[in-house]
Amino acid sequence: MYTYIDPKFNLKNTLLCGQCFRWRLHSDTYYGVVESHLLGVRQNNTQLHVTVSPSVSNDQFVRDYFNCAFSSDEILKSFPIDVYVKQAMVASEGIRILKQDLWETIASFIISINKNIPAIITIIENLSMQYGKKIDVGTSLDLKDHYSFPDIATIARTTPSALRESGMGFRAEYLSKTSQMIEDGVIDLSNLKKMGIDEALSVLQTLPGVGPKVANCILLYGCNRYDAFPIDVWMKRILEECYFKGNKVPLKKLGQFAKKYFGPYRGYVQQYLYYWARSQGKKNK
Repeated sequence: MYTYIDPKFNLKNTLLCGQCFRWRLHSDTYYGVVESHLLGVRQNNTQLHVTVSPSVSNDQFVRDYFNCAFSSDEILKSFPIDVYVKQAMVASEGIRILKQDLWETIASFIISINKNIPAIITIIENLSMQYGKKIDVGTSLDLKDHYSFPDIATIARTTPSALRESGMGFRAEYLSKTSQMIEDGVIDLSNLKKMGIDEALSVLQTLPGVGPKVANCILLYGCNRYDAFPIDVWMKRILEECYFKGNKVPLKKLGQFAKKYFGPYRGYVQQYLYYWARSQGKKNK
């Protein structure tokens, strides 16, 4: 199966920029679980060569996930052109925000609290093996066993102590209570895309353990809210070093600066700056 994509799209940068956690590189192909399917994807110029599990009958599912109908031109033209953004656009070329499942995004970024990416990946794999469903990979994807991410109802009826067996520690309480709130209708996820950014952030921060950074990640990666701007320790240092002469700046002020300076697609700017900084080996102390 071939799927045509934007010439500016870069598969590696997109999958390794910190927005998703289910992809692995094997030879020249990235393998990843998307909902209840396993995909094998490699890029050939402006085409994605995709091998899929038998449950995927056409390429529309793949095109939707990689947001193939979306053109990056408008967003890239909206970026402020300063020396840092210019460098980021070169180093992070072709990043695209994926269309990910909202529940899995919420759970993944709760799991991510105070964890590095390798640890997050391990926990999510463990959790999926324990409580997800095994995926039929067919003969064309003859690799190890793969499992879907567990659904809300499954996590809601699983005790925090059982969830801790995946290695998530104190985050098990957060994930358990969050799943129960969603399952009971206390939080209506379908409204998040319709709300103003401030209201959506406030609603998400009623979930246990979810602060501004995680709430912004959920909106950006799970709702395609490009006006969301996650600020973790990496982004805080990047913004301070690049735009405030290295001075320490409160998170609220950094958020206000990002909104005014980077504009309505600031979530995309954030992704480019974040990936650029990590590729340069900038370290937090």
